[in-house]
Amino acid sequence: MIERQLPLAVQRFIEEHARGDKWTAMALHALVCAAMLGGKGFFRGSSVLVSGTAGTGKSSLASYFVDAASRRGERGLYFAFEESPQQIMRNMGSIGLNLEPWVNKGLLQFHSSRPTLYGLETHLAVMHRQIQEFKPRVVVIDPISNLINTGSVTEVRSMLLRLVDFLKSQKITALFTSLSSQGDNSLEE
Repeated sequence: MIERQLPLAVQRFIEEHARGDKWTAMALHALVCAAMLGGKGFFRGSSVLVSGTAGTGKSSLASYFVDAASRRGERGLYFAFEESPQQIMRNMGSIGLNLEPWVNKGLLQFHSSRPTLYGLETHLAVMHRQIQEFKPRVVVIDPISNLINTGSVTEVRSMLLRLVDFLKSQKITALFTSLSSQGDNSLEE
């Protein structure tokens, strides 16, 4: 096994978020991300998919993603298809992440809707409009797997590909989450 020195930013992150002898879930995520990304983050305009079973920290990672953008003075837009903005902010507060200041400063916006509220085309049109109006540098879609209730896997994939194309054309970095059950990766393929 090759031991790697963690980037200083990751070391500081872990120190700030360690609680006694207990680590927050996000400290462990930071460790994994640092090892995977060399501590450098994502390329501008990338689309990243985070997939996992319930409780693995997908939404927490997505929230840290928009928090990091806000700390850089960049705008972030968080599309939530499972929880309300109030629930997300409350849940993130429980792991020591306060997103409310970014909302108050106009750097972070949430758009929350039930997947079954509209068809896929309307969801796509709403996302396009919100992105064009707010002009974010980063976007989160959490979780894409909930969209399966509004169309077939093929239709959802098609809609997501068009969304990714639009985001890339705008040089917007996107993080998608997907809830998977053991052995189920129908949207991730």
